[in-house]
Amino acid sequence: TLNHAAIVGLATAAQNFNCPNIEELHRYLIENLPAGCEVNGINNNPYITNILLPNVFGETGMNALSTQDIYVGLGSACASHAKGNRTLDAMKFTPQQQKQVLRISLGMNNTLDDIKTFLAALQSVLQAIRSHNIL
Repeated sequence: TLNHAAIVGLATAAQNFNCPNIEELHRYLIENLPAGCEVNGINNNPYITNILLPNVFGETGMNALSTQDIYVGLGSACASHAKGNRTLDAMKFTPQQQKQVLRISLGMNNTLDDIKTFLAALQSVLQAIRSHNIL
């Protein structure tokens, strides 16, 4: 027997989560990443973007961004608490590259100004980290 209440609840939640301009925000994000940052994978999901930082530990970038009240994740969402990362392994990332990844999540409350603020902060953080030769 199917759990109809859960199915209807999930459908309702999905409709309420829909963000009509998410594709536009996602496109702006990936088209304006700082030099050297690369989008990982095909990236068909506009709500989650995974990027490779150029010669910078993702954890260092994440911590520096958090001081500006910008919160991102590391690795892939399905392995954020696991030891190792099967998703990035499957993408043929080296262990070093796996340490250079940031995961950016967008949602219905994000605006273009949020994306611009994030991009400026990321650029600033990358410059600061590079000037101190921190990998």
